[in-house]
Amino acid sequence: MAAGSHIEYPRPLTYRLSATDMAVMAMAWLILAALLESWFFQGGAIGSASVALAPLPKIATPSSAGGTMNPQPRLLSAMAVLLVTGLACSLTGSPAAPTTTTPATVPTDTALPPVPTDTPAPTLPAGSGPCEATSAADVTIYTRPSLLADIFSTIALATPVEITSRSADGWLGFDPGVAQAANIGVFRQRWIPPDASVSLTGNCAGVPIESWVPAPGVCYQMSMGPVEVHASADPTSAVSHTLMVGEFVAVTGRTPTGWLFVNGNDGNVPGVIGFIPELEMNASGPCDSIPTV
Repeated sequence: MAAGSHIEYPRPLTYRLSATDMAVMAMAWLILAALLESWFFQGGAIGSASVALAPLPKIATPSSAGGTMNPQPRLLSAMAVLLVTGLACSLTGSPAAPTTTTPATVPTDTALPPVPTDTPAPTLPAGSGPCEATSAADVTIYTRPSLLADIFSTIALATPVEITSRSADGWLGFDPGVAQAANIGVFRQRWIPPDASVSLTGNCAGVPIESWVPAPGVCYQMSMGPVEVHASADPTSAVSHTLMVGEFVAVTGRTPTGWLFVNGNDGNVPGVIGFIPELEMNASGPCDSIPTV
């Protein structure tokens, strides 16, 4: 080969190599399209395959037999079949398995236990005359306006009883007309529950409502006259208040020296706290178990 010359391949061989390169390129695009699931790479595979499969021109050859030569080999035909089959598989693919979507669990409200409420007071008659209660069946009567209080009696009110007071939550109070030791004021009342099966007549709507009623399970001091409340269990200590008739305080402690600790916040004189002599005691309620202070 002379210096400065270049190598020149026969045209049939050049066509063959070009078609092979495009077929290989189509296979590469096809693999990328299958891996990345991208239409962009599928388009490249289709374009390269169309060039590789394009019919090549017939080239005259100087063969001894004469005629023409088609440089597209059978190998390219086989590669084309493989390419088209693979491309079709990548385009169609296996049908995606259906996915089951689990519906989101919707939280439901948990039923709460019913909250106990006070029995609403019945509508009271507003007739004329005193308010009176009667019953055909037995009615439970309490010492204080609470179901936790001691029971005074369970009787049928065959003889009408006169209702003389009411509590704010609908209890009906009456004086039983029996001896009650030294009970005074509201402590003389006995109480009919709001939901008791009683018949009411007269002006019951006009019965006054007590501004304060004793609580169940509390020992109270019911002063029969002026009683001084001292700052400490000492007769020489300062007097903070003087209890009058109708002022009630809870008794919450007893000293070994004969003094009672009283608390007006649990009675009807808020703010009154101190000591009174035990000799002045006029008690109502469970006062036998007063703790020592």
